[in-house]
Amino acid sequence: MSPGFRTPARTGDRAQRPAVRLAVLAARAMLKAHPDWPPALGPVQVAQFCLESGFGKSMPAGSSNPFGIKARDGEAFAEADTWEVVGGQRVRCKARFRKFGSLAEAFESHGRLLVERKRQSG
Repeated sequence: MSPGFRTPARTGDRAQRPAVRLAVLAARAMLKAHPDWPPALGPVQVAQFCLESGFGKSMPAGSSNPFGIKARDGEAFAEADTWEVVGGQRVRCKARFRKFGSLAEAFESHGRLLVERKRQSG
């Protein structure tokens, strides 16, 4: 794990700090479980968590999915409104997002997705 990978002392809005701390803890646990994965993965995931979920405020309800990972057939899902590009046009639609048991599980799956690059969105 990178020695510079710490919970930021200042993340802007005080309300964002607990979410960032949870994301950092989840990323650290993921890196500890996978010491062969690149250490830079943790900070990248925390940054993507902040961007994709608005510091944990915008996730499909009950999903623990801050990354917007879509559910595959047979996976538990939470349905939510989202924006997709269809025929070159941006349209509002409902999509099935994968449901995780915890934020740590989401970080694990997202890390695997980035490291192994096997999952493709439809």
